This record gives sequence, structure tokens and C-alpha cells, in this order.
Amino acid sequence: MYADFDLHMDSSIRKGREELQKFSTLMQEYIRLTGLVAETGSYSGSEDSDEETKAPPNCVKNWNFPKMHLCNHLFDDIEDKGTQVQSIDNNDYNRYCQLGSPLAPSMFMALKLAHSLDRAFQSFRIKLGKFLTAFLPAYDIPLPGNKPIRLTPTDTITEYRFLKVQYRSISDWQLKTDYIRCNPSFHGQARYDCVLVNTFPAVPYIACLVLLFTCTIADREYPLALIQPFDAVYKKRGQLQKDTDLEFLRVRESLPKDCSFVSIHSFIRGVVVVHSDKEDCDSHLPSHDHFVFDVLDPDMFIRAQKQGEDGFWDKE
Repeated sequence: MYADFDLHMDSSIRKGREELQKFSTLMQEYIRLTGLVAETGSYSGSEDSDEETKAPPNCVKNWNFPKMHLCNHLFDDIEDKGTQVQSIDNNDYNRYCQLGSPLAPSMFMALKLAHSLDRAFQSFRIKLGKFLTAFLPAYDIPLPGNKPIRLTPTDTITEYRFLKVQYRSISDWQLKTDYIRCNPSFHGQARYDCVLVNTFPAVPYIACLVLLFTCTIADREYPLALIQPFDAVYKKRGQLQKDTDLEFLRVRESLPKDCSFVSIHSFIRGVVVVHSDKEDCDSHLPSHDHFVFDVLDPDMFIRAQKQGEDGFWDKE
């Protein structure tokens, strides 16, 4: 993954060397157990080591062997290629969110009827009113009549099924775009994508989209989302739980009744999480656990790697 980075700093090269050292140790063990050798009949372990792992007696050459020469000088070549950028002072991340695929406006009473069995929509109208009452003053937007917002059953919202999020990648500082779905029938299948939510000063977290919509208050339209947050799973205090084999971070979905409202402008980027199927993963995992697919791209990989520094996710 580190070799795929378009831009490196001291920290990424240092971590890359650490991972390469782990890989070299495992590769030596792999050679010892399988008896596979490269064409030369030997394998040089660490890039910083002059020792070689000799081929076991009577072993046969096998062309199905990882080409290790590149790994041995990978990060030296990166450092020799050019000057590294040590830091960046540009705080303009050019992040924006845009809704798409709108439906016809619907009243709260119709929404309640359509989702009567879904606990995520329990007291939807009342909770939304409380959220807006706190949200608007927090952004210096006066409340209409300086009174708490009370929505009526005949008030309307407009639902959307698509969201485009543009953000600046922290791996190369280039603008990237994620196309995110929140659709009960996307090509015949339900698709509710996940996002990384920045609720400063709170720590960013992952959440699954439940509903994308706009709500109009005093002739001003607000793009909002109902989300189901994921909680970090800790192995012990201060140490996040990871998958045993691939070291994917583990997260656990909250209960539907704990769904909350946020502005779509708090979304940082899209996130891919994979459900922990008990047939394929450790049998002790709860069915509502998921793994964060952090090797999706370098930006996601760096954010996941930084999880222990400033909280669960990097605050970029």
C-alpha cells in the first residue's frame, strides 16, 4: 500500500520501512516452511540486513515466487527520487457535498406511515425539530421568532437518493470525489453507503446513511441526513480492536434508536465497511460488527493508520 502513494513524507516512509521489516520476517518464515526459492536459490531478508536465507536442501525452483528485489530498495529509491514535502500550511480542503436524485416532497405523516416499523424513524419529526433548534444557533442562524422549532405533521421534506462528496486527499492533497448512495432499491438491491463524519470538536466517526433529505425553515433550505453511527471496538483501554489476520479496524453499529441528524456538510468522505460474516470470520464476532476496508485507497489507509494519534480518525 505504501508503494502506491503518490506523495511521501518522513512519517509514511518510516511506517513503510516498519511494515517492510515485518513482511521480510514473515517471508523468511514462508520460505522455510514451503521450501520455495527464487532463481538464485537464496533470499535476502531485510533491506538493512546482509544475511541471506539459504535454500533448504533438495528444494525445487518455483517461478511462483514474490519478486523481493524491489522491496529491498523501495524506500531508498523513493528518498533518492526527490525532495520530500515536510508539511503543508494550506487549510483549504475544498470539501463540498451535493445532493442528487430527488424525490417528490413528502409530509411527515406520510414518512411516519412508510417507516412505522423502523425504530430509526421513531419520533422522527420531534427529534428533527430539537436538532434544528440546537443546530441553527450553533452556526449563528437565528431561530424564527426566537422560539424552538416545532414541525407539524403536514410539513414536508424532500428525500434524495444520491450524494456527491468532494474532498482533498491527505495522501497527495489532490481533489477526490466520492459518489455515495442512500437508496432502498439501487439496481434492485438496497444500498446504504457509509461516510466519515466530522463533528468538530468531537472526534470524527463512521456512520451509515439512513436518509438524505432537505428541510425548509423560514424560507431557507437545509441539507441534512439521518445516520446510524458506528462505535469503535476496543481490545483494551486505548487500544482499538483489529482483525487478527489482516488488521482491519473493527467497528460496531449502534442500535436503530440511536440514529441521529447531521448536516451533510459534515461529511468528510465515503467509507467502505464489510460486514463480519461469521462463516468467513472469527466465530466470536457479534453479527453487528464490521471491518473498515482501509486499503481502498491511500487516503483511507492513512486516516486509519492515524487512528491512534488524535482519536479514532484523523481530523483533516
